[in-house]
Amino acid sequence: MSNKRAEDLIRHFYQISGMEVVVQNTSFRTVTSKRSLPGNLCTMIHRAPICLDMCRASDKERFALAGESREPLIYICPFGMTKTHIPIMKNDEKLGYIFCSMGIVDGDDEAIAHHILSIAPTLSYKEVLREVGGMPHLSSEDFRAYHAILTLIAEEIARSNLFEDALPSIARQTKDYIRTHLADKITLADLSWHLHCSTVTITEHFRKEFGITVMEYVMKKRMAQAEKLLRETNQSVKEIALLCGFSDVEYFSRCFKKEHGCPPGEWKKANEGKPESEPEIKTAVIAPPEFSPDIDCC
Repeated sequence: MSNKRAEDLIRHFYQISGMEVVVQNTSFRTVTSKRSLPGNLCTMIHRAPICLDMCRASDKERFALAGESREPLIYICPFGMTKTHIPIMKNDEKLGYIFCSMGIVDGDDEAIAHHILSIAPTLSYKEVLREVGGMPHLSSEDFRAYHAILTLIAEEIARSNLFEDALPSIARQTKDYIRTHLADKITLADLSWHLHCSTVTITEHFRKEFGITVMEYVMKKRMAQAEKLLRETNQSVKEIALLCGFSDVEYFSRCFKKEHGCPPGEWKKANEGKPESEPEIKTAVIAPPEFSPDIDCC
């Protein structure tokens, strides 16, 4: 089975289920994935520091348990979402895992929303309930059916050379994470946690491959997203600031003015309706030297 076939299986499963699916190697580094865009329940609750800390602790425990087992790991996160890690085995060797966030299984939306609010009372009940309602909902029977399909996909992936050839570089994994988490707080520590390598490794690989620092790239993507929203929507400057990862609208306005020479509102009047023109950050021509990834995130 080719790499394309393996990735097609993940894409097809996502299309029919709407569930986030990630293929990881044995170091829990992403090989390929199909994820939903920012704006879902997880993005919302992660804006509350206590919720983000709880998710990280849960993930750490889950990684440890999955790493020790050759059997599927099914668990419920601290906020009521059912998730699974299915090992990908070949000739009794563990190649990696399929991770799937399967949503809510036989759950009560209002009870889950109240539970989340009991942890993070600053969140809006109405918004939390809406996002909970937007998550995949499964009966126990549906869950077993989807889990069986994922197990078959894991067996097919084991027959491919996906883990030999398809692992994106650390720099490209960093770029992919940034692109899909612009509305979130992004720090090098967060990237280190999600990519399972040190901040030094991330920064060195990213600069060598793209000729720019990680945080410079974050700012460029946020400014480009802000331009697009200002040009194409009627959302307020405050709403756009939040969607672009700025919790402080005044700081957003200062950054935008520094980049464009005028405040967001003024820029919108001058550019509303014009076509988007985002400059592409090109890959450096010279190949980067090899770095030994530091898997210890501490």
